[in-house]
Amino acid sequence: MTPNIQKPISEDQENSLGLSDPGTEPLWTVSEVAEYLRINLETVRMMARRGELPSLKVGKRLWRFRPSEVKQWLHLHVEEH
Repeated sequence: MTPNIQKPISEDQENSLGLSDPGTEPLWTVSEVAEYLRINLETVRMMARRGELPSLKVGKRLWRFRPSEVKQWLHLHVEEH
């Protein structure tokens, strides 16, 4: 079975989305994302596992998040009433 590998976005696409250089921003922990989004820690982990929230898996158990990607995700998923 071939792994599902997504083509990385270009630098121009990254800039147009407002994403900063991922090599220069500190990564957030599950706890920091939960606090930022004001949701439960386990909800953050579940969303990361399901691919619903942009995340990086470090080793077998650790999740890390690029703040710019989390903020962009939130912007795209917010509904104003």
